[in-house]
This record gives sequence, structure tokens and C-alpha cells, in this order.
Amino acid sequence: MTILKLSRIFQVSSDSLYLTDDSNVAIFAGESSGVFSSLDLSPRGHYEVHGEDDVAPGSSTTGQCFAFSRRSSTVTSGSLQGASAALPRATSKIFQRSVYLAEVVGGKLNPSRMVMVRFADLQASLQGIATKVQDAIGSQEPLILTDAQGNAIVESEGTTGLPYWRQNARKILSVPENDFTELQGTKRRGMR
Repeated sequence: MTILKLSRIFQVSSDSLYLTDDSNVAIFAGESSGVFSSLDLSPRGHYEVHGEDDVAPGSSTTGQCFAFSRRSSTVTSGSLQGASAALPRATSKIFQRSVYLAEVVGGKLNPSRMVMVRFADLQASLQGIATKVQDAIGSQEPLILTDAQGNAIVESEGTTGLPYWRQNARKILSVPENDFTELQGTKRRGMR
């Protein structure tokens, strides 16, 4: 989303244009690029466009405010006197992650294969990666993602987002749910 496009749509001077979000935090475009980063905009977020009227020099100007929302699949602008205009689709960078496919052998996880999954930033969550692995191997059976020791990874704030899933140094295993249940039973019997 560029300053030039927004300034044309909302008839606001590009030199004074900025956005505010629901909590009234100002968002500015990159100085050199004139582009608002999609990382600064939240899906289903509500934004207001602020700036001076784009009028001929010498005329009096007053600040104007217009609202629009960003949807998760596309970026759209709100209306200006009833007319709405759609902006181009936000591009998302694609990342790769290796996940080992494991089986339970002798009460331990035995990684036998590996699958490389590609995911976007919005898919960087436990459920998103598990679904990608399931699709990649064509499995109908639910999968459990674990660490190298066979501990189930739990969906949390720490496992949601790119920082966790981009680290290929961390070994992630995928285990069919039935095998994982068997593994847990073996661990419990071994502790008695």
C-alpha cells in the first residue's frame, strides 16, 4: 500500500499522509519507499487516513480523516462519499521448515523421513505447520508435532509467529496421534 495510491484515493496531500490504528497509534510509510509495511497492519484492523486536503496552492487547507479496514486476504479501502476502491493484494514472504516424520520403535521416536514445508507468516503456528505437514504427506490421520525428546509442542504465544518456526536448528518431529498416545503410555509405565 503506497502513499501515492492512498493520497489519490482519499484526495489528501502525500506529504502529510499518515495512518492511525484503533488505539490511535500513528503509522508512517517508509521514507525512501513510500510504502506502508503489511507487517504494521493487522488483519481485520481498522485504520484512518489523515492528512491535509490535496488542493491547489494558495487555497486554505484543513485536515481530513477517512477510515478503511485491512482484511486478511486483501487490503481494501473504506469509502469516500460512498465509493470504495480496492488496493492490490498484500504480498507475503514464504518461508521453509524441515519437519521429521517419526514412528515409535521400542518406546522411542525414530525419525525415518523428512518433509520440507513452505509457509507464509500467517501460517506460522502449531496448527498451521501441522496442517502443512499433513497435506504434504497426504495423511488423513491427525499429527502431533513434538520436540526431539518426544514432548508435544503446545500452541502458545511462544509457538505462534515466525521467530519460533523459522529456526531450522530446532528439530521438530511429526508423529501420528495414535503413535504419540502409545509413546506417552510407554513413558508413564517406565516412570513407575
